[in-house]
Amino acid sequence: MEAVHEQLFDPQKRAKAKDYHRARNIQRYLGLLYTILFTVAVFCTPLARSLATAIGDYGWRLALYLIVIAAVYSIGNTIVNYFAGYRVQHRFGLSVQTPGSWLGDELKNFLISLVLLVPLLLLFRVILTNAPAYWWLYVGIVFVFISVILVNLSPVLIMPLFYKFTPLKDEKLKAQLERLFAKTGSGIRGVYEMNMSSKTSTANAMITGTGNTRRMILGDTLLKSFTAEEIEAVMAHELAHHNFRHMPQILLLNSLIGMLSFWLLSLIAPYVAEWLGYVNSSDPAFLPMLMILTLTIMMLMEPITNYHTRTLERQSDRYAVEVTGKPEAFIRAMARLADQNLAVLRVSPMEYIWFWDHPTIGQRIEFAESYQQDARAE
Repeated sequence: MEAVHEQLFDPQKRAKAKDYHRARNIQRYLGLLYTILFTVAVFCTPLARSLATAIGDYGWRLALYLIVIAAVYSIGNTIVNYFAGYRVQHRFGLSVQTPGSWLGDELKNFLISLVLLVPLLLLFRVILTNAPAYWWLYVGIVFVFISVILVNLSPVLIMPLFYKFTPLKDEKLKAQLERLFAKTGSGIRGVYEMNMSSKTSTANAMITGTGNTRRMILGDTLLKSFTAEEIEAVMAHELAHHNFRHMPQILLLNSLIGMLSFWLLSLIAPYVAEWLGYVNSSDPAFLPMLMILTLTIMMLMEPITNYHTRTLERQSDRYAVEVTGKPEAFIRAMARLADQNLAVLRVSPMEYIWFWDHPTIGQRIEFAESYQQDARAE
């Protein structure tokens, strides 16, 4: 980055960001290690089969088995998240939640997962049992249907469980954003602020939902620390996702990845079930293992989805500086985000491929600097 923009960064926060990044990576690897150990302990031993035999294979008993497995996993995962996540974020000054508030959010996540996953897994087994040849296709169709529903309902049903949303109070900023909407031809249903400061000091903004549930959301932490021009640059980026119909593109790719994952699962699962000593892949005790195998296959395809999402993010960055004509404001916004969220400017190539669905802050600033130089040269 040009030296002229290095002054936008706080050197102490840059050093702190590197330490925080290392801590976050440790959390990621500990979570992965815990999942592997849990999988081995439960599904590669007689424990799951003993539980399934005791509970039975009929109606609510099978649902109870799935709930028990999910609860045991969640207890261990919560412990890992507490020490490697919650306490780390407090140590770096990024979280202001009390332990009780944090635990409450963990419980909400668990209950939402149960409401969504248990019925889906039961439906999964019904399809698997009654359509053994093409179950992967039917399950894939259900996966697509549920994904579309969640995108629509999440802003109005799920997100309000964790944050409070109120119409944007700053009338001057609201008018500025509405002019941006008119300039870009965006059909946004409303602009809301989210009380992120009740839980974190990090900043964020987004456009969520589709159709009648589409809304622009700004974290109050963003509103407090960013200038109007910087917020406009961030919002222009978010509007690009809407105007270029990025969400349908992401849903389409995820649907194709889901279909491919279920098809691969249909080939792999029978051999895994036999190797582990289960009756077959439709054995009720093996049902949670099917979900883990599916998530593993999808995780192995993350480089594909990450590459696609990074491409869309770059398109949105270009749109933001072009439609506002303020690359300097975009640069300041990215630098402020990096310091406030303790985001690193560079990562290793392997980490970038597997885990990053956005360009790094450094790459985004370099793009805006290049755009600015080209504009000055014209």
